[in-house]
Amino acid sequence: MSSQAVEYKRFQQSEACSEEGCRAAKFYIEDGKKFCQRGHEQDGFTVTQQDEDDFLQLGKITHKKREVHEHTAIKYKGIAAKKLYLQCIQLVLWKQCYWLVTEKNFAPEIETIVRDLWELRLKTLWLEEESNPGFFGSQSEGQLGKISGQTRKQKKRGTVSDSHSHPQLIETLSLCYLAALLLRLPISLSEVLGWASRGEMLMKKVRIIPIEMRTKLPAYFYSALGMKAPLNGNHLQRKIMDLIDLYYFHFKMIFPPLNTPLLSYKHIQDLGLPVEIYPAVKRLASILGVNFSFDVLSTSIRGPLSFPEMRIICLIVIATKLSQPFDSLERIPENSSDPTILKIDWKAWFKIMHENQEIGFKKGEELNVRDTDVWNMDDVKIDQYLDWFQKSWLDERKPKISELILDHFPLQSQRSYEEEIGETERRFDKQILIQEASILQTPSSSIEYDKSKNLRPGAMYIRYRALGDLTEEAKNFYGHAASKVGVSTSFLVRAVFQMEIQIESWLTANKKKELEKLRSLNTEGDKSSAV
Repeated sequence: MSSQAVEYKRFQQSEACSEEGCRAAKFYIEDGKKFCQRGHEQDGFTVTQQDEDDFLQLGKITHKKREVHEHTAIKYKGIAAKKLYLQCIQLVLWKQCYWLVTEKNFAPEIETIVRDLWELRLKTLWLEEESNPGFFGSQSEGQLGKISGQTRKQKKRGTVSDSHSHPQLIETLSLCYLAALLLRLPISLSEVLGWASRGEMLMKKVRIIPIEMRTKLPAYFYSALGMKAPLNGNHLQRKIMDLIDLYYFHFKMIFPPLNTPLLSYKHIQDLGLPVEIYPAVKRLASILGVNFSFDVLSTSIRGPLSFPEMRIICLIVIATKLSQPFDSLERIPENSSDPTILKIDWKAWFKIMHENQEIGFKKGEELNVRDTDVWNMDDVKIDQYLDWFQKSWLDERKPKISELILDHFPLQSQRSYEEEIGETERRFDKQILIQEASILQTPSSSIEYDKSKNLRPGAMYIRYRALGDLTEEAKNFYGHAASKVGVSTSFLVRAVFQMEIQIESWLTANKKKELEKLRSLNTEGDKSSAV
């Protein structure tokens, strides 16, 4: 064979001819055997069938896998981020309206009203942006949360009070409440708080927002979609009044007063009180000149009685203390038609109001559970907490979670709150039991009445300045009444005491007028006798 027809290949750097002393640098393959350039046959070589592309490739080939980098979503900035955040809030708001209509049988008009209120709210944002065009432009996230000096001056009491330039998640609850107010529905603050705390109004379900929207939000707006603290009545009250001020400041919009008759009756029924309390509430409101409208752009500092529903509860508490005091003193009614002829047995009242209480967590308490509380939970509480967690946090659109976790710990489907508890029937049953347990008092017309010794209903009225002053029966009642507006017992004590001071001032002024009138009559009598 001519050497010109042979195709030589170079040995690899680690290879050499197997013949000792041979320094050949090249090799060739012939008839399935390997020879060096000088003709020495190489041991340990076998040719296998290969593709043409892999011809003469020796050894095992391994391919290094490239690292798979997770795709990072693009974060929006400036106006784009703001618009996306508002779309997220709008989606939550629409879900809440849909739930109110389908689950709570609200009128479908509430969706239209909420949409109009939301549209006006958005206009205030664009008005603010026009007055401060660089606010949502190239500023950083830290600067985004700050309010300019000019805006801060506008937000003092007496103009408009809104501590955030962009809507917060709690505003969705406020807008739903205001829409119900415009429809004249007797919705209490505690109902809205209960729906939100139990996860029924989607306050904790950020997962309903599509992940494609969430991942594009900057950290500042993403954190604003979550609730950093448990909801309470004071916070929601402030947000509602802030929005009312905002609508009046920009659009001269005035909201109607509360539907006082229905809301008062609802609270009286929830507290297991006799219906005779309602006329007393109306009389007290007339004496004090209490109105149940929202004060707009008030220059005074917001106190415990700023929210209209707080005034209703305080009047109910005072009327109850006047007709059904918590002490054991005997007060004799005037006749058998006196509203105080039946005296509530407060120990029996407390027992009846709590005997059918839910076992486990109270409404909304799941939100306050900490990891250390698990050790003290019984089976009922654990099941109840898992049910709440399933309803509030687990994303049903992620099948992997369902397969890996839920299949091992199957949870029952959740029923609506109305199916679990017949609340209306329970209220009526409690009222009947409380009435049956009441003590029938003997009126003064049937006994010998000594005005100097015997007391009339309303006499020896006791005012409580602080929470520590309450007796056991008073504390139970105050606590139950405070839960109807979502505030603490101590907050209600301060509010009631403030209204009692107003009543005391009215009594003092009334006595002063009577004394002046008596003096004027005596003076006229002296003049006529002198003549």
